[in-house]
Amino acid sequence: MSRRESNLFARPCLAFLMLVAMSILTGCRALPASIGMTLIGDAVSDADVKNRYEKLAGKGPEAADEMFGSRLETLVDTRRPEREVMLYNVKGDVLGSSRYVVEVSDGAIIAVSKKTKNKDGVEDVVRQSGLKGKLIGKNPRECESEGELGKALLVLRSHETGTLVRIYDAANWTHFGGARYCILRFDDVDLCEDINLVGLDASSKKGGVVKGRS
Repeated sequence: MSRRESNLFARPCLAFLMLVAMSILTGCRALPASIGMTLIGDAVSDADVKNRYEKLAGKGPEAADEMFGSRLETLVDTRRPEREVMLYNVKGDVLGSSRYVVEVSDGAIIAVSKKTKNKDGVEDVVRQSGLKGKLIGKNPRECESEGELGKALLVLRSHETGTLVRIYDAANWTHFGGARYCILRFDDVDLCEDINLVGLDASSKKGGVVKGRS
């Protein structure tokens, strides 16, 4: 293993040891095992995403298609039409819960991220179920009010279907290894039809696709 690769694994391991120490000092009897697994998994994703971004940076969208395979969807930023977000499957992900996210601006790739649905496990599933019970069938304004979502970080339109995808900040809902975004999908009359809580495994830029929004 190279020194650079070693450092990628050392940082999360150090963070995990600090968490263990804090739990002992504060009298906590247990530390969620998912946190340790998340740290290790994120280190692997970080190296993977970094390597892929280095190969794709500045190239056109077709380079991502060649690397990742069939594109699942292309989403266009409604506030900045020159900016697109492309979604791809993650090979080997048997649950189908992870996606590579490639951001393009003015025809050139500027970021690569990897995200996972319900990263916090049962907690995210329960929270998602509660939101669906309140928000499915509601318009965007009703969703923001009744779901206490705040303003959307990004509003995207599917190139394939023409329907809207609205992304909200969910970082305050979970611990640092859990969901970061609440993603609402709307039908062709702008009523909510699906909700997902998504965690950020790794990104070539801080904040993932929401950084640099206008």
